[in-house]
Amino acid sequence: MVCYINGQLFGRVADVGWSESTPRKEMHVVDYLPPWELIQISVSIHGTMTIYRLHKDGGLEAAGMKATWPDLSREKYFSILHLDRVTDTVVFQADKCSTVSQSWHVGRGYVMGTVSFTALGWNNETPQSTE
Repeated sequence: MVCYINGQLFGRVADVGWSESTPRKEMHVVDYLPPWELIQISVSIHGTMTIYRLHKDGGLEAAGMKATWPDLSREKYFSILHLDRVTDTVVFQADKCSTVSQSWHVGRGYVMGTVSFTALGWNNETPQSTE
């Protein structure tokens, strides 16, 4: 798997996962007891990436995934693209992402972290309908 952040190769990803949620609500009509329809009420996408921190790489802030403390109010979205290394197929792509949290731990000779993000939308190799 190859990962690009904001169009730049980000080869430090050890693991990635995402979850889409599309909850539905029952719609009822007058004089009919069972639900008439299931209505989509929201769509959300959340994901995590496990990454290796390299010596003096600047972390998420240098990659453009997170603003520094003084600039948090001016933080911008970032994009993620995961490609299958062999077939060059898009496995996951999201253009408007925001970091929700980051946590780090130190192992023997390495620093590894987990980044949680949310996005406004996503796609994979399946063509997306605009209707």
